Amino acid sequence: MSATGSDANFVRDVGAANATPTALIPTTIPAGATLTLFAINTSDETTTLNSVTDPVNGSWTIVDTTNSAGSTFRTYTAYKLNAGAASSSGDRTVTLTFSAAINSQFKVGWVSSDLGAMTYGGSATVLSTASNNTNLDSNTVALSGAGCLVGGFGTNNAQTSTPTMDGAGESVLTPNSMPGSGTRSYMVFQAVASAGTHGFEVTLAVSATCNFHVMSFLEPGGSTGRGRLVGGKLVGGNLLVRKL
Repeated sequence: MSATGSDANFVRDVGAANATPTALIPTTIPAGATLTLFAINTSDETTTLNSVTDPVNGSWTIVDTTNSAGSTFRTYTAYKLNAGAASSSGDRTVTLTFSAAINSQFKVGWVSSDLGAMTYGGSATVLSTASNNTNLDSNTVALSGAGCLVGGFGTNNAQTSTPTMDGAGESVLTPNSMPGSGTRSYMVFQAVASAGTHGFEVTLAVSATCNFHVMSFLEPGGSTGRGRLVGGKLVGGNLLVRKL
């Protein structure tokens, strides 16, 4: 598996009655990385996320905006493919622009593949629970080859400890340390070695209603029947040999 994600490359932040909150990604961003964001609006279900930007890459792609089924919050996801390298704090600062000043929590950072820039695979239908639960199984998303999943979930009740990931190879990108009144949003990661349908399994410390988003990203040469030579070896594809 070549796709990697580390909590060291993600930051947790809040926007208190703010329409344009910012966050500083904590580590140098390598060229070709995939930037990802998950945000929860804890004020209402009407405010729009108009843009996500950074000085090096400009505008990101906003994927999903979902209202909660059982409470009054809204969640958002966004990504930027093939990011430019960024080392200075100014270049690593991400700005969210909402249509109104709201209270928000958001997680932002980067994942990468040692094979190069990944492509967007797709997103799962957002799981939105109408009643309090402690066990959450996200909806699933298909990948046509090796890559990774990045998920984000927001809850109506603040969590008292980091959620437990129940699926093999799943990890929390943003542990529980959160400035403000309590953590209500998390991002999670799973490397995927081959084509298939994948999702996340989570156990919460505090029962809550939840919106659970999942995005998938495909490594270079990751789709079935496509590959490339790396160090003399075929990566991410099938080798066809013709007998003469």
